[in-house]
Amino acid sequence: MIGALIAGVVVIALAAGVFVYVSSGDDPEPKPKADAVQLASDTFDAAAGRVQLWDAKPNPEAVGDEANSSPGLWLYGGTLVVGNQRDVAAYDLKTGQLKWSAHPPESGLLPCTMSAEVSRVGTGAILYTSGGDTSDSSACDWIQVVDVRTGAEKWSAKLDVESSTRSKTSVMVNDEQAVAMTDHLVAAFDVDNGKQQWSKPTQQPDCYLYGKGEDTTLLLLDICSTREQGNGMLAVDTRDGDIIWKRTFGDAPNLKSAVLSVNPAVLRLKYGSSALRGYIVCFDEKGKSLGEIAQPQPFGMILDEDTSTEQYLIKDRTMVTTVYKNPLDPNEGGTLAAFDLTSGAKLWNSDFEGSKSIRLVGIAGESVIAIQKGEIATVPSRLLSYRLPSGSMTPGGKLPDQDSNSYREQTVRMFGGLLVSVELHVDGENNPWVTLYAPSA
Repeated sequence: MIGALIAGVVVIALAAGVFVYVSSGDDPEPKPKADAVQLASDTFDAAAGRVQLWDAKPNPEAVGDEANSSPGLWLYGGTLVVGNQRDVAAYDLKTGQLKWSAHPPESGLLPCTMSAEVSRVGTGAILYTSGGDTSDSSACDWIQVVDVRTGAEKWSAKLDVESSTRSKTSVMVNDEQAVAMTDHLVAAFDVDNGKQQWSKPTQQPDCYLYGKGEDTTLLLLDICSTREQGNGMLAVDTRDGDIIWKRTFGDAPNLKSAVLSVNPAVLRLKYGSSALRGYIVCFDEKGKSLGEIAQPQPFGMILDEDTSTEQYLIKDRTMVTTVYKNPLDPNEGGTLAAFDLTSGAKLWNSDFEGSKSIRLVGIAGESVIAIQKGEIATVPSRLLSYRLPSGSMTPGGKLPDQDSNSYREQTVRMFGGLLVSVELHVDGENNPWVTLYAPSA
């Protein structure tokens, strides 16, 4: 009689278009939607909750208490490569098993930085320092090009640079070239055999030449510490080292600047240490300046982080960033804001409370993906999706339980449908270094 009654209820519910779930006990552990390699080529689904696929502990020799503010991340096929200031390691995307650890060109070298992307055939570039420490002043004076699938070195070269600032160094790779950018030298090499093609040293010892590269374009800042030498910016063709266009910023001393994007060309410029005098500016294909966005906004202050992948998200001529009411205390809350880079006008902004601070992750199609931290330790963090044209927000899936502040202490990246988090402090060999999350089924 009871069985027939339950069956009748289920039939009526299904006929009414209602789904009825009857549990006979604890719900099973959530399962991933598909395997990691397949998910890596999917579109990111913010509505789905996340399940941990695996985590990996660091190499005990790579443990240190320093912050690693910009770890390198590569994904190629079934290989995920993660780097910090002490190690570059590759993991099987499906299992999390260690596949290889990079071997520096010489003993004692430490990684400085990695190329933001790999080539279409799976080639990546790493800069190393022979200084023996991870301080910002240790010169990044070696370049190494590796096969991402195996970690095998294709070639390496010693750079003709005596000093550099780690935070002002970068390296890029495309299908034809690898280009090293230190703050005193830019050098291009054939990606297959390591033959140097051209180089640009700084003209004066008190000047710095640094920036970023994408495809076949470099965006370089030529900044000098004295009023007489002046400041400027160069767009350079990687294929021959020729200048595409050049802009000057006058002779203002103490100009602080950062390249936020190469295509489109976007800079952050600040005179002195005060963000009140800072602004973000976009340039067209001929170097003509377009709109300017002041760091101080009516609703708060755009922060000074120098990374385009976390603090600033840029697609076409739209920039999205977090703006805090009090830059010294993010717990006071702020707003997520989008700006038109052509005009400098604000497109939209969406406020958040300090207890629910926002961490930008990336852009998927026409959606801005962010993480909202939980209010308290018992409330999990979750994904949020904002429509890029309008700013309308849709709450997304929950993230696995962990300390509510931890997602702010990690680098978080999207690769297709996957989410990768990397600890900024690797201070214990038993703590996870990299964790891979997938959408639950």
